[in-house]
Amino acid sequence: MSDTYSAVWSKPLPDHLVGDGIGQMKLVHNIQEGIFIKKKLYSIIDSNNQEIIKSSGINPNYLNYQSLKILLKGESIETTGRKI
Repeated sequence: MSDTYSAVWSKPLPDHLVGDGIGQMKLVHNIQEGIFIKKKLYSIIDSNNQEIIKSSGINPNYLNYQSLKILLKGESIETTGRKI
């Protein structure tokens, strides 16, 4: 799961499928680790050790990788007094 018009694969695509040409996929991040809760709610750590959080309806500044790990277990978290 990810965003609209995107995909995450566990293995690299063949070189001829990645690029700027028509019908090719664009490589945006080389993901080292990721947590995907549902569509538009996920966190990744890329090859530059940068944490990227996408969270539709929730300010991503209130979340971090560890909080999404808690959500993945089915537990609740609180952010600025709001339980999610």
